[in-house]
Amino acid sequence: MKGYSSGADDYVAKPFNPDLLLARIQAVVRRTQRSASLSYRRTTKNYSFGKWSFDARSGQLLAKDGFEVVLSRLEVSLLKILLANPFIPLTREEIASVLSSDREPLNTSENAEGRAVDVLVGRLRSKLEEHPKNPAIIKTIRGTGYVLSVEVSTSDE
Repeated sequence: MKGYSSGADDYVAKPFNPDLLLARIQAVVRRTQRSASLSYRRTTKNYSFGKWSFDARSGQLLAKDGFEVVLSRLEVSLLKILLANPFIPLTREEIASVLSSDREPLNTSENAEGRAVDVLVGRLRSKLEEHPKNPAIIKTIRGTGYVLSVEVSTSDE
């Protein structure tokens, strides 16, 4: 328990099976590589997608007609994750882990955290989509999670 409270993700008890050790190391490497790719382009300053433009520094979301939509801090973080990874299906767990790295981790079960992601996606959809019940921008991938399904252009101006 001391190891987990110190930040350990996993452990292998002695005596250990070398195949088990290798499998656990490979799993950690896969998780690390995937979360690194989720951070790709998250430092970009401006995004344009669909009829929207988003200033990542200020969290300002504007429609083409200049109408501003106010986003919560978590909605801004979720939008950054999706915009940095267009057309890449992201699992609820991946989204939750990136959101958790932006703040204190939740002391909830994985199922509850996945449900929190569902609620957050629903709130963001209600602000972005013309028809939230039939989304065109943030689509659900059954059994996987969510995908941003529009072209995204970026600039660092």
